[in-house]
Amino acid sequence: MKIEEVEAMQELVRNMAGGFSVMVEAFQKTSELFTTMDAWLENAKASITDEQPEQEPL
Repeated sequence: MKIEEVEAMQELVRNMAGGFSVMVEAFQKTSELFTTMDAWLENAKASITDEQPEQEPL
């Protein structure tokens, strides 16, 4: 194996590691978004009572 081949593989591995790092960050942001959405829905659920008449869809 030549040094150039090893260096090319090393660059590929480093690029893949960087890509996975970005993916992990994106998954973390997505998780935070779903947590926020869950809190919004929990607040909406708490504000609904059975006595309120259903509204017609727009």
